Amino acid sequence: MTTLISFLGATDYRDTIYVYASRKSHATRYMADAAMALFDPPPRRLLVVVTEEARTKHLEALIEKLRGVIEPEPVLIPSGQSEREQWEIFEQIAARINTNEELIFDITNGFRSIPVLALLIAAYVRVARRATVRHLIYGAFDARNAQNESPVFDLTPLAALLDWTTATDAFLKYGRADALRDLVQQRAHELSTSNQLAQLLHQLTAALQASRPAEVMRTASALPEALAAFGNPEGADAAARPLGLLLGTIEQEYGQMALAQPHAPDLAREVIVKQLEMIEWYVAKGLYVQAFTLTREWLVSVVLVTADGGPYDLYRESDRQRAEAAVNGRDRTPGPAALPVPAPILSAGQRPAIRDLWRKCRALRNDLAHAGMRRNAERAEQVAERVGEVCSSLRPALKELGFEV
Repeated sequence: MTTLISFLGATDYRDTIYVYASRKSHATRYMADAAMALFDPPPRRLLVVVTEEARTKHLEALIEKLRGVIEPEPVLIPSGQSEREQWEIFEQIAARINTNEELIFDITNGFRSIPVLALLIAAYVRVARRATVRHLIYGAFDARNAQNESPVFDLTPLAALLDWTTATDAFLKYGRADALRDLVQQRAHELSTSNQLAQLLHQLTAALQASRPAEVMRTASALPEALAAFGNPEGADAAARPLGLLLGTIEQEYGQMALAQPHAPDLAREVIVKQLEMIEWYVAKGLYVQAFTLTREWLVSVVLVTADGGPYDLYRESDRQRAEAAVNGRDRTPGPAALPVPAPILSAGQRPAIRDLWRKCRALRNDLAHAGMRRNAERAEQVAERVGEVCSSLRPALKELGFEV
């Protein structure tokens, strides 16, 4: 069921011909009356938000105008001259909106701060009531032409921008693009464009959450082209401009992780730097388990990259086993199929900068890997603090090893 929410003030309204989308028109002095005629199918419910003054001056005339079409439901509100009254307006309107309703907000005759409140209510009920805001409209009487035709502007993209902003904020803060991906898919469908960006956002979220640095780097490297194509599709309207700014922020945030060929042997040192950026990103987002998981593997990779006699393969299991044995002070890998550790790898693993960090990581590992399932386990805040301390030591250690970071 679609509900029209219209605001009625105490102004002396004049007749005009409201024109919507250059197609349908309706002559009236009340935008609520026009909105009932301009939408097909028409709303099944009409809430008319009025102050006592507006109710006395206009409500009966509007009811008479709509007789036989719909019976308006008045929502009496204060005049909004204090913060308390502003909240009362918000609560009075929000309380009349049912779960899962489809809404059309008409802010044409909203006075003072009502248009802003309407936008906030629209954002609120989409979450609290799971309502769908189909349209946010404004009848521009001041923009009427010589034929007394007043255009009806659809401001729905303003409400949609709140969704884009919230979803982008969640992606930037927490690395989760679920809501953003859904919005991208919706817009791609509306504009008949590719869903490539939605797929990349899904892949990037999954790779970040599962600590898959190579996949993160590859996916991030494909983002700029997909963002550009999505932000400037053929047939895009003015609403895409603010969206373009948000997409640019995403590119700036995740571009530091981009590397198209993370498995290329000659890019091993660059992989180390990109992974360091990723670890610091995890810490900044409070994703301490992912930060520690990657830190431990990062240290093994640093041993391989800095060892003489290479190149060694960062992704070859036997090379990684040798590097891990080296930082543990062993000259052979553990197990029945033990492998000798080459002297250059053993020497690299025993450098003080690496050895000290590895010792701290070993002390943390039990708390994280065993989920604190012991009586003397540290509190989560303490573990998070220790992970942050270890990770803050990585960049200075890398500089000590001759990297430019």
